[in-house]
Amino acid sequence: MKKISIIIPIYNTDVYLKKCLDSILCECDNQAEIILVNDGSTDDSKKICEGYLKTYPNVVLFNNENHGVSYSRNFGLKKAKGEWILFVDSDDMLKKGWYASLLENVDSKYDFVFYSSHVNGSKQFTKDEMLEFITGYNKNSFGFSAPSSKLYRRQFLKKFNILFKENIINGEDMLFNVECLKYSKNFTICGKSFYSYLINANSSTKNYNYKIFSSDLNFQIQLKEILDNSDFDIKLRENILAFCKKNAVFILAQRLAFSGKYNIFKKNIKKLKNYFNTDFLKINLGLKKEIILGLLFVRLNFFVFLIFNFQRKKIKSCSYYIDI
Repeated sequence: MKKISIIIPIYNTDVYLKKCLDSILCECDNQAEIILVNDGSTDDSKKICEGYLKTYPNVVLFNNENHGVSYSRNFGLKKAKGEWILFVDSDDMLKKGWYASLLENVDSKYDFVFYSSHVNGSKQFTKDEMLEFITGYNKNSFGFSAPSSKLYRRQFLKKFNILFKENIINGEDMLFNVECLKYSKNFTICGKSFYSYLINANSSTKNYNYKIFSSDLNFQIQLKEILDNSDFDIKLRENILAFCKKNAVFILAQRLAFSGKYNIFKKNIKKLKNYFNTDFLKINLGLKKEIILGLLFVRLNFFVFLIFNFQRKKIKSCSYYIDI
């Protein structure tokens, strides 16, 4: 059996793809299986992938119609043969020494391993503390909701049928990791980082999609369902649900503004009034987010639109990698 299966969903990332694959293949051996899932790319991504097949026998390519990143990750899970699963996005990179870092844990009994230099890796965290990290309730937990920089035992995922929710376009990563934590009895955090994440304003996770409201409603419902059927602290569950609902207002407003069209922003921002309730009073998202939510509350929508678009232009002018 292969030690590690690395699943890489790919959609129109030809600009970054070679850098991503080279960062992986320069270190791993045949004990690592590289699964490329091309999600109907219309650029040169498929051609780039095919070039690696000739040189690396441990690389396999699947070409599908476009279904989205969650479908591609689930597809990769069905094809994987490794004992452990690592997810990598095709515009990100792995840092030098990543393979040695993973090999330190492949003989462990953990269900999953989180890697992050943002927290104290020598501390043993409780499930409730981990839930705060994954949901963002602990504000010092950047990158914990994503499947990136994490090692999952494949049989653990298979046993509890843990998959990505394909009908959700924002928050599916968090649901996946919350569900992992719900069922896990043995996990750990390693206080090191081997994953470089691309900050890119053109990313699909930052763009406007007309399905965002129905998707977020599904997210809120499914998160509540997972938490209600868990042994997490009851008060913490309530606070996290309120936090995620309030944070959704900020995220949805941001993505509406990123459409670049004020008529779309103005028309849809009214839907967010349904999110405002008494739970908002007990949850604080931090000064910057609270200011923007305050502006929305007093209906200064145009100012919010300008703030988000200024932010987008700033990010767009300087895409860069950060360690998570």
